[in-house]
Amino acid sequence: MAKPGGLRFTLLLFFIVFVGVESVNGYRGRMVGGISEVKDVKTNKEVQELGRFSVEEFNRKQTQQQDDGGGGCNEKLRFSQVVAAKKQVVAGLKYYLTVETTSEKGEPEMFNSVVVIKPWVHSKELLDFKPSRLLIL
Repeated sequence: MAKPGGLRFTLLLFFIVFVGVESVNGYRGRMVGGISEVKDVKTNKEVQELGRFSVEEFNRKQTQQQDDGGGGCNEKLRFSQVVAAKKQVVAGLKYYLTVETTSEKGEPEMFNSVVVIKPWVHSKELLDFKPSRLLIL
C-alpha cells in the first residue's frame, strides 16, 4: 500500500517543476547573468533613448565637476545614435551601449556606455561612459 502523503508529494513536486520551467521560459531565452545582443539597435526606441540619456548624464556630470572646481571637459557632446548594444539580466537590466556622438565642433566621437535600469523603482543609472576604440568610417 502506498503512503498517504506520497501522491500529494508527487503532485507538489510536479507543480514546482512545472512552474519553474514556465518561469524560465518567461525570460525568453535570457539567462540571469548572461549577456545577449540587442537586435535592431537603430530602430529600438528604448535603446536609443538610453543612449541619449547616457550623453545627457555625462554632460550633466561634466558641468557639475566644473561647478565644483574639479575640472571636467568644457565641450558638451550631442547624441547621434546608438550603433551597438548588449544587455545583461542582473538586479534589473544592464545595458552595454556603443554611442555615436558629435562634439560642438561637429566631429564624430564614439563612447562605450553602461546603464542599469531597475523598472520596479523607476531607476536609471549611468555607470560608465568612456571613449570607444570603435572607429567611425
